[in-house]
Amino acid sequence: MVVRSRDRAGHLSPEARYQFFVSETSPVLTVDGDVRGGKPFRLHIAPGPNTGQIVRYIYTYTIDGETNTVIPDADGTASIELTARANSFFTVSVSSLSANGWVSPATTWSQYVDTAPAVRSSTYPEGDVAGGGVGIAGTFTFAPRSDGVVSYVYSFDYGTPVTVPAGPDGTATVTWTPDTAGSHQLDVYAVAADGSESDTHYYYLNVNGS
Repeated sequence: MVVRSRDRAGHLSPEARYQFFVSETSPVLTVDGDVRGGKPFRLHIAPGPNTGQIVRYIYTYTIDGETNTVIPDADGTASIELTARANSFFTVSVSSLSANGWVSPATTWSQYVDTAPAVRSSTYPEGDVAGGGVGIAGTFTFAPRSDGVVSYVYSFDYGTPVTVPAGPDGTATVTWTPDTAGSHQLDVYAVAADGSESDTHYYYLNVNGS
């Protein structure tokens, strides 16, 4: 805030500046586990710092477009169950209403529900960090982000696709040995028992030079 005084002759004084900060009052949002398309997930809401007694939370979920409310427990927390759609981007916005009528700014949580399988490799991590080396075998573990996965189809560097069955836990592990250094690409998607296919995970990796 900037304040100046004006006298009767119209002269303005130097400026006086007053700075202040408003404490955070937005709710805190957390989610249990992975969010999968077509499956319910639970969103936990906790009161933001510097807020008084919360009487309700007001939330909007872009999947249904409705504005709803939920009454918190005695400790000020609440949880809501929502269902995500596969291959969709969604947002949940939550504000709190305090007993004195104050409505906090909204906290927004967004996510894209990706059905592409997760890929892990300790020898050849995803991204720019180079690993392994020419002639050094690396293992790649595929894990499902969709239900009913029975197999995975993968290829390295646009080669012939290979199908590998999923284990009882839905995962599969394959081994690959690079013959050149530099960047490489692994493409993999999951196949369900009904024949439906997941999104494709494009896994980029770098192999150490000799």
